[in-house]
Amino acid sequence: MTTYAMYMCTTAGLPSLEDVALQIGIGADDLDPQFGVVPIQPLDDGAWRVAVRIDQRLAPDLQAMDQVDGPFSDPPIEPAGPPQ
Repeated sequence: MTTYAMYMCTTAGLPSLEDVALQIGIGADDLDPQFGVVPIQPLDDGAWRVAVRIDQRLAPDLQAMDQVDGPFSDPPIEPAGPPQ
């Protein structure tokens, strides 16, 4: 599955993948379980700004949502060569 990173704010603590899917109206299987929910920044009242990876076919529909920012590319970070 090709994915894009999307950022959103939660309302009460760190959500599960299922919570994120429910909040934005998609299936949990459209989120990357290996990436999970990544906390980016704590906000007031127990809310968090989080990142998730969403199936690329859903990204255009989610761009119009107020609570979701993105899509952003999020390539894996790997060493460029052997350690020296």
